Amino acid sequence: ACFGGGVDWGGSTGTNLFVNNTIADNEGFLAWPGMHVSGFDARNELHNNIITARTGPALYCENAATLFSPTLTSNDIFSGEGAAYGGTCADQTGLNGNISMDPVFLGAANRDYRVAMTPPVVDAGNDGAPGLPSTDLAGFARVFDGNGDGVARDDMGALESRNRAPVVNAGAD
Repeated sequence: ACFGGGVDWGGSTGTNLFVNNTIADNEGFLAWPGMHVSGFDARNELHNNIITARTGPALYCENAATLFSPTLTSNDIFSGEGAAYGGTCADQTGLNGNISMDPVFLGAANRDYRVAMTPPVVDAGNDGAPGLPSTDLAGFARVFDGNGDGVARDDMGALESRNRAPVVNAGAD
């Protein structure tokens, strides 16, 4: 049985990376619609991901008392209703760049998981994350100035934001 509606990740050998993914709009067999992890410890790392759930925990850990939760940096773990974290996963909101905010997808109802121009996940990733891909899911450069502030930074999630407002030259005739 699959316990995680989006991802059911079990077992632990060596270091495992889960980097720049978007997990959204899934239903879990029991109560874990986002990501269910079991048998993991701090050698397993999640970086720059967006993991959301409409209800119930977006990230649920089932670890023995002797194991630490996976290492999390610069992730958006968000639940529309209820706690974002469940099981043995300690809430990491506000720590190591992790947030718990609506990522503001452009059209989730139509399976469009690009993010709007100003959500909290744009330019909020960890540029130094191990395993950082050079391109996003659409094949565009991974580190890009998505919010137009002149500083290129990695976004959280599978797609870099390219939704910038047009530049207006106020001095033009």
